[in-house]
Parts: sequence; structure tokens; C-alpha cells
Amino acid sequence: MPPGRPARPDRLWQQNHCGVYRSDDRGDNWERLDGNGLPSGFGFGLALDPEDPDVAYVIPEESQEYHYTADYTAEDRLGVYRTGDGGASWELAANGLPDRAWAAVLREGFASDGGSPYFGTQGGSVWTSPRGGGRWTEAARDLPPILSVEAAHV
Repeated sequence: MPPGRPARPDRLWQQNHCGVYRSDDRGDNWERLDGNGLPSGFGFGLALDPEDPDVAYVIPEESQEYHYTADYTAEDRLGVYRTGDGGASWELAANGLPDRAWAAVLREGFASDGGSPYFGTQGGSVWTSPRGGGRWTEAARDLPPILSVEAAHV
């Protein structure tokens, strides 16, 4: 495949208030993908692997009715969930992340460069992991709230 050309140009992904979805026809039809390994479909952070259209990462949060507390994370933990099969199943990729955490990842706070996913929290931490869900490392801490994370695929 030529560099810069997506393997599945018609594929779109989204995570929002209502769940996690994938479209394989440029958004004409959407398939709901939560309930098969995700503790919650609610959330905002979504990162894609630009080299593999079947790989996606999401960070589930508690639904909006629980946002009156500081506990935004699903199951009281900071958990990144990865799919390698287009969303048919999801696995928790949390090695290295705190067991108990109350954090929020904003809509633009998650990215992937094709080698690693990166995310930033409202608490001012930036996390990264090797491709495929290796051990997460806190790359930076004690920053202001992270509003956006960008990663370049080279």
C-alpha cells in the first residue's frame, strides 16, 4: 500500500455519550461496538492506529449522570481498552496504569502515531504505551489540565 493511503478509507470510528461505533461506509451506517468487553460505552477519548484499521483504543468513563463527582473513570480505574478486530471485542490494556484512579480524558486528549498511543488527563499527566498494549508509562506529570494530545505518524 502506498504511504499515506489508508488501508480502509471508508472506515470511521466514534465514541460519544451514547456508545462506541464504527462505520465501514463513510458514515451511512453505524455499528454499535460496546457491550463486548467495555465496562461503559460512554466517553470521549478515541485513538486509532493509522497502520491498522482494525486497531482502536478507547478510555471508557462513567456516564454523564455521574459527572457530579470527580470519579469519571469506569470501574474506578484509569483503563485503556484496545480492539484489534474492528471492535468485535475489547481488552483492557492497563499494565502500568494506577489500579485506582479518578481521571478524565477530554475529547481531544487521546492520539496514536502508529507506534504508540498517548493520552493526557485533566489532572495533568501524559501517558504512553508501546504499540499493541505494552506497559504504560507516565511521560509527564504535574502539568495543567491536558486539553489536547497530538501525535505524528512518520
